[in-house]
Amino acid sequence: MDLNLLQLILDYAAVDILTVDSRLNIVEWSEGANQYASYPLNKGSKITECLPELIGQEAKLDLVRLGATKTYDLVHRRTTEEGINLHYSIEIEAYLLPGTLEKGLVCLLRNHDEEAILLKEQQHQIDELKQVKSTFLAIASHELRAPLTNAISFMEMVLDSSLGEMNEQQRQFLNTADRNLKNMLSMINNLLEIERLESGMIQFDLTTFDLLRYTRNLVDFFAMDLQKRNLNIIVESDGAPSYLIKADMGRVEQVMNNLLSNAIKYSRTGGSAIVIRLEKHGGHIITHITDSGIGIPETDQQMLFQRFYRASNATQEGARGSGLGLSVVKAVVEQLNGKVWVTSKVGEGSTFSLSLPSAESNI
Repeated sequence: MDLNLLQLILDYAAVDILTVDSRLNIVEWSEGANQYASYPLNKGSKITECLPELIGQEAKLDLVRLGATKTYDLVHRRTTEEGINLHYSIEIEAYLLPGTLEKGLVCLLRNHDEEAILLKEQQHQIDELKQVKSTFLAIASHELRAPLTNAISFMEMVLDSSLGEMNEQQRQFLNTADRNLKNMLSMINNLLEIERLESGMIQFDLTTFDLLRYTRNLVDFFAMDLQKRNLNIIVESDGAPSYLIKADMGRVEQVMNNLLSNAIKYSRTGGSAIVIRLEKHGGHIITHITDSGIGIPETDQQMLFQRFYRASNATQEGARGSGLGLSVVKAVVEQLNGKVWVTSKVGEGSTFSLSLPSAESNI
């Protein structure tokens, strides 16, 4: 290998490198290796004279060189004459000297202070990117939401014939436009909701209530949707005396509405009943919502709660949705110290499970 190329590789390696021959004389080194040395590194100098932590360690180095010990590692802290605090490690291994049968040593020197600084800088950059993304989403969403809201209002005025009568085809076109505008506004609202939840900007109003009783009342609001699809909902439990949770009732309603709406949307018309079952498990109350829908492929299940992700067969079936609803569900549930997951088999339906801490476990 060209010597200039070798030196370039040494100088730009992720760690600093220093090599010695069979007599522990320095052969090659990267530029950064000088920061660890008590004296300037020179070809032919003894490594034990240049690196103070190796003084008196000749026997241990020979054991590594001769193969009796695989490696010799140490971590060292010291202050240089210039007052620089060093925190670094040395990893030493044997290698065969080119063109000979003798073995020398290669020393890998790693500056842990530099690594810590680099990690901190990388984290700072990540945080800045997150902030830029959040700011962009907030501004873009705000700028889009206002004109969309106005457009929807004007569309509704036209549709209720306030501005005059229209024929059936015109009404059909305007209904389609109105529906798409509302879907877009819903997507923007969901994006803003996720950002606020993940940034901790939303305050939760915690109250204690019985989740089973609450769920039974909530089901009544879906009567019209169920009638349209010729479906019904069965609410059951494992027979515990109560199912108390301490949570934000409005947020729990938001989660349950999303999961139940999906269950109704993806269930076959006139198919099996949607079953909601509540169980108590080790300080948590678990709600299972089982539908009779198309099911979700296993490859999609792990990605289902990510933003904009939709199961492949859901898009093939033509079901509407932005892929944000379950992201909102996950963000809300995690803020409530809970978990949400799905189990499913294609063609047999899906079960979405929601686990929230029991209020009784906190008493």
